[in-house]
Amino acid sequence: MAALKGSTFERVCLVSQYEEILAGAREMGFEVCRNDRSDLGISHSVHLGLSMAGEEDVCCFAVCDQPWLKAETVRGLVEGFLRSGKGLGCLGCRERTGDEIRLGNPAIFAPGYRRELLALTGDVGGRKIIKKHPEDLYVFQVSDAAELEDVDTRSQLPAASTYSSAPSE
Repeated sequence: MAALKGSTFERVCLVSQYEEILAGAREMGFEVCRNDRSDLGISHSVHLGLSMAGEEDVCCFAVCDQPWLKAETVRGLVEGFLRSGKGLGCLGCRERTGDEIRLGNPAIFAPGYRRELLALTGDVGGRKIIKKHPEDLYVFQVSDAAELEDVDTRSQLPAASTYSSAPSE
């Protein structure tokens, strides 16, 4: 996201429970918010992120554990979303079998979805809203499924490193 601050995103806000991550984000010029209640689940992080945004802001939510996600992909998602006239946007990748598209992060929400985001509870994020409104969804398809991969531990990296893409900046 650092590569997109100022060009694609006016502001970048980061929510984390870890001081080391917050300190690094501050050094990069991000606005930060400490999540002291991660036990409340993903919805609490979403609520904290929204508290840093204006009521009429379009918000793009991203996780920080997609090492192969490219800045140009995120830029393409945002530009396509803005042209689409839709209220929701996310990345997607066609599954190897069949025509089904796997949806993933980042995800974008127009101001009209703020109330629904604030109504989320527990370990539930914006995917619930995206699934509820498929008619209002813009999907930016990536050709490399690795960009959607979520890596939570170092032990996952060897298996994930079989993908053709190099980790992003």
